[in-house]
Amino acid sequence: MNFYDSGDILTGDMIAKFENDLNLSLPSDYKSFMLKVNGGTPEDDWMFSFVDVANGELNNSDLRELFVFYNEVNDNYDDIIRI
Repeated sequence: MNFYDSGDILTGDMIAKFENDLNLSLPSDYKSFMLKVNGGTPEDDWMFSFVDVANGELNNSDLRELFVFYNEVNDNYDDIIRI
């Protein structure tokens, strides 16, 4: 899967700083993914189904954009945190 509008390449130290600043630990598979692709928009829509835990019904959705980690202040408002 290819992405566009991705952020700059992340390092393990950048992700560790994010985790430390927020006192949390990201899942290892998510960290591996973010080291390869720093967010952005997939070229193809990702469609998936899920069960709504509130009512047990099957729902469908799509994923159109993933958050980007930015290393400096910028004018975008879709970042998780500036690291």
